[in-house]
Parts: sequence; structure tokens; C-alpha cells
Amino acid sequence: MKRHERPYGCTFLTCNKTFGSKNDWKRHENSQHFQLETWRCDEERPEGGACAKVCYRKQTFQEHLSKEHQISDTAPVNEKLETCRIGRNCQARFWCGFCTKLVDLKKKGLDAWTERFDHIDDHFMGRHNWPKQGIQDWIPVDSDKPKGDSPSDVPAGKEGHDSGPDPSGSGSPSGTSPDPSGGSSADAMILGTDRPGSPKRKHSSGDENSRPQKQVKTATNVETTIYCVSHIFERLNV
Repeated sequence: MKRHERPYGCTFLTCNKTFGSKNDWKRHENSQHFQLETWRCDEERPEGGACAKVCYRKQTFQEHLSKEHQISDTAPVNEKLETCRIGRNCQARFWCGFCTKLVDLKKKGLDAWTERFDHIDDHFMGRHNWPKQGIQDWIPVDSDKPKGDSPSDVPAGKEGHDSGPDPSGSGSPSGTSPDPSGGSSADAMILGTDRPGSPKRKHSSGDENSRPQKQVKTATNVETTIYCVSHIFERLNV
């Protein structure tokens, strides 16, 4: 497979980075993202479809079941607490956005995390007679829509591409660096060329006023010299 095809994508909702190899994708999610202990509600909504409410505390999830789904008896609540639970870094089970369900893991620890990647990779590659799917088809754990349909803060055509972990550790979805001045590169170019009274060509030193100041100083010296010479000639002619 050619790396430029970039068939792998980050499965986290707000990250749009894509990758050319399975190892690059795994390295990114391992270093830039952390899966907290989570409960994802699987109750059906009256209008259809799963509730998909995500809670990060057991008590919050219990309150959600009681208020939104009128489930308050101990036995049903305990069953939901178990079947809807995703462990830290996907221990015990993980959410598969292609299967659109929680998948039980057979392994534990780091092996369980690897098992998760292998399962999702099978979807990306279309193994086991599964249709080959892209990250745009993935439904994140904290959403009910595919990533291709979800609104994103990243403008069209600006999705982040990465071949490894973000060296800054910021995990920025766009994979771009903001302009230090707080504006875009285009704004900086406009200010540098269209500012009234500024020279048309910008000097490498970055100081746009260096040349005008030097010219003014030179002109003053010339005027002073001419004045002194004229004054001497006037005194000689007297």
C-alpha cells in the first residue's frame, strides 16, 4: 500500500489527522489521546436510534438513566453500568464506530489496546468480508453521527495530516501552527506591503524604518554642509 493514500484516521471526535500506515496511526493515538472511563448509553430514543449519551462518572450515568429513561431499579441499573462501560484506555471493551456497538475484548492491559487497533484496522482494510471503510464513516464514541457528517472547526481542505505524534504534544486537530502575531500569514503579508508610507520592498533585517531614517540623517548633513560653505563665501565677499 502506498503511504500517500493515507487510509488511517484518528478515531477521536475533534481530531482530523490521517496517516499512511497503521504504526503511525497507533503511535498518534497512543501519544496524543487518552480514553477515560466512560459510559455510553445504548437505550433507544423515542424518535429512533441509540441515545448515545456519554458520561464520565458512574453517578452521572445513573442519574441519566433515571431522568431520561426512567430506569431506577437496582438490577437494571447495575446491568447498564456493566454493559455500557468502557474502561480506561478501552479495557474490558471498546467502542467500535464501524460496528456501532461496544466490543468485548479478550485480552488485558497493553494487549487489549493492541486488540482494539487490530479490530479497527480490519475495518479500514476490509478484512473478514467486511466492507472497506474510511474514517469519514466512523461514528465517535461521543457522537451519533459519522465523522464525515459531523461539523468540524477545521475548514474544508485543511484537515491535519501526520506521520507520527505531534512533537508539540498539543494534539492540534489542524496540524498547523498559528501565526505568532495572532493573525494569519496572509494578514502579515498585507500589512507588510500595503501599509501607507512603507517601502515597497521589505529588507531582510525586518526593520522597515531603517532606510528612511538613514536617508533623513544624510540629507540633514548635506544641508548643514552647504549652509556652512555658503556662509564662508559670503564672509569672503564682504
